[in-house]
Amino acid sequence: MSIGHHAVLVRPGLDGAGKAAPREKERPLRRRAAWRQVAYMETIALRHDLDDLCDKHNQGNVNDIRHLLKHARLSLADISGPWAWFQGTAQEQTFLALHEAQWRLLLIMKPEYLLSRLPALITFCDSALGADDQRVGEARGIVKRSSRRRLPPHGLQASSNAANSQAAFRLTGHERATVATMVRDAYIQADEDYAATRGIRNRILLLTAAAAVVLALVIGAAAVWHWALTPTATVAVNGSVAKWSDVPPPAGAAAFLAVSLLGCLGAFLSGIRSVSRTGGTRNPFSLSWWQTWLKLPVGALSAIVGVFALQSRSFPAVPATSWTELLMWAVAFGAAQQAITRFVDIRVRGLVGDALGEDEAVRAVSPPPARSANTRKRAASAPKTAPQADSEDA
Repeated sequence: MSIGHHAVLVRPGLDGAGKAAPREKERPLRRRAAWRQVAYMETIALRHDLDDLCDKHNQGNVNDIRHLLKHARLSLADISGPWAWFQGTAQEQTFLALHEAQWRLLLIMKPEYLLSRLPALITFCDSALGADDQRVGEARGIVKRSSRRRLPPHGLQASSNAANSQAAFRLTGHERATVATMVRDAYIQADEDYAATRGIRNRILLLTAAAAVVLALVIGAAAVWHWALTPTATVAVNGSVAKWSDVPPPAGAAAFLAVSLLGCLGAFLSGIRSVSRTGGTRNPFSLSWWQTWLKLPVGALSAIVGVFALQSRSFPAVPATSWTELLMWAVAFGAAQQAITRFVDIRVRGLVGDALGEDEAVRAVSPPPARSANTRKRAASAPKTAPQADSEDA
């Protein structure tokens, strides 16, 4: 999603003299991260809802919601330092403020609009809290009872009594509080999921950095001690041994760097399917992006270990008698990293869901922008589906 530099939010109004007040222009968001654009448009939508769909008699709630939206807007425009980025400060502050504003909006939203959104809110809360949650059941009861209170469309048009029209959509204070607290707890669960995605992202970052450091140390050691790559393998039934045919044999940092690069290539090719299956493309912590980076140094290390295995005759029936053959085996061993990183892939898909289920989130009203509607269900079933995912990734 992209917002042009000319995108402007115009809110007309009246001043104390009854004249048109100056129009308020919302500065466009210049930072292009997908989660920022989604949250930015959510702030605009909530501001429209506050101005057009809500009862303004409770000025305290109105001011609180405006303050929360302003806080979310400031967090979106904030330039985070490295530590704040690692801690997810901007993302979590933005979505915490938006979620708080969203459920508070239900306390003052006009009854007819709240009832029209209630089925979608129930669907969202059902996925987050579970169908056995008491408030989800009560909300379903509100939908059923409201259908009996609602006047037929022709009755609304024919009636000249505004009080009767409003009575058709009346909600009790208890019903409104039930819906608001149900949505609030669903958003609390969503915020906890955001914290979990930030935690797994940070662990992926640390694992990637550790793998890169180990890879650098191995290449450095190869340069210092001039390690040579001269594998031999038993290739005949009679026990004859195939010798290295290239002259001179590859050695030192250059040889290990070449093996590492081909290992990264194999890791990239083998990881495409697994990363493409990961949902949460609007997730504020970009888990798919960091998944890919983890696979590259792990693939390089896997290729080096595989080449060492060839050199030690751990696979006596596998020939590698030339530099070209050795690099081809490096690609194959690099692709084998999927057997190691698949556990990270399973954990990530358990948090953000599969890409095939992301479209279901579009049907919900005001869900967390980065979550799919079926994420909770997939996370709950992760222990059952993990063996299947293991066999598919392997």
